[in-house]
Amino acid sequence: MVFTYDTYKYLMSYLLKNDYEPILIGKEKGSVSKKQLFLRHDVDTDYLGVLPLANVERGLGIFSTWYFLPDSSIYNLLCHELGQIIIELDSMGHQVGLHIDASQYESVEQLEADIERIYAFLNVRLPLSKTVSFHKPASWLLNDIVIDGWTNAYEKTYYSNVVYVSDSNRRNFMDEDRLSNAVQQGKSLALLTHPLWWHERPEDFDETFSEACRCLGYDRIHNYLANTARSYAEKGIRGIVR
Repeated sequence: MVFTYDTYKYLMSYLLKNDYEPILIGKEKGSVSKKQLFLRHDVDTDYLGVLPLANVERGLGIFSTWYFLPDSSIYNLLCHELGQIIIELDSMGHQVGLHIDASQYESVEQLEADIERIYAFLNVRLPLSKTVSFHKPASWLLNDIVIDGWTNAYEKTYYSNVVYVSDSNRRNFMDEDRLSNAVQQGKSLALLTHPLWWHERPEDFDETFSEACRCLGYDRIHNYLANTARSYAEKGIRGIVR
């Protein structure tokens, strides 16, 4: 599988030709389609790759949901550059939500209270929707957790009641039977992608990480990925762009 924008465009076109209806997470009411497509992007690191993917979708008349970390060590949601990216996403018709690292919380109540505080602070400056996904979710978060007033991307509607497909850890999901079988059987899909993996031209594993380090800062990217991306840690790469 080649992680390029052309590949992504091909995949989206393929799903549209097979009568899938792209629906924003939390906006499925009123849809009568038996082939719903919930497109979701978790922006863990590479915010510079957001608009290229979003523009591919816009060219096909597709809208999706983008989740950003409010406490990222890589980017700042309040900086002008990223704020403009989020505003542009909103102007295209995409939806922007919060990507939360829930490992720091011991209860749903504590999680809910913090999400509300974060949203109240950021929504004054950014066009956010009350939808949330979880970064590296613990098993208890995959048990149809209901967060009052919010749409959780891991609710059954978008997770266990559909065929869930992800490119996490640069998984070659298009080469697997899971996606093709779902399409053949006419099952609804939830597709999660990460901008980090997708580029204008084909890049191998090392090139992808090298480019991310060069663009976003070596120390921050290296330390972050070593602790969060299994595929990066397993490579045992040290000083990849030194």
